[in-house]
Amino acid sequence: MPQLADEQARPAHGALGLDPTAATAFFRDQIAASKVAQKGLFARWTAHPEEAPITRPDLGQIRAQLDQLTAALLQQPTATVDVHTEPTSCAVRLTLAAGSAVIVQMLDALHRRALATTLRSLSTSQTVTPS
Repeated sequence: MPQLADEQARPAHGALGLDPTAATAFFRDQIAASKVAQKGLFARWTAHPEEAPITRPDLGQIRAQLDQLTAALLQQPTATVDVHTEPTSCAVRLTLAAGSAVIVQMLDALHRRALATTLRSLSTSQTVTPS
């Protein structure tokens, strides 16, 4: 995982002027969150096979969506740099955004856990746990 996070974060270092350590931590959290969701879904499907998908998704479409998400994710750290300089403001805004995402996206416990994992490195002043 660390090597993959480094490879994904490397373009962000130079192109967007991000701190290499922060960019790598950000991508490590995204990869870890994906693993939380994947392991949780496989456990759910093992326990309840009737909930498992019947057909396999089109990986070409998924990769295109992931590429779009990655591009959008790369823009976020620079778009929010002013917020990051104020630790209290950052923690409050991040908590509100996470809570909003839980409600709007109707996230179940598994996906709330994955969301919390994605947010670990974004605010150094406080651990954000969406409820």
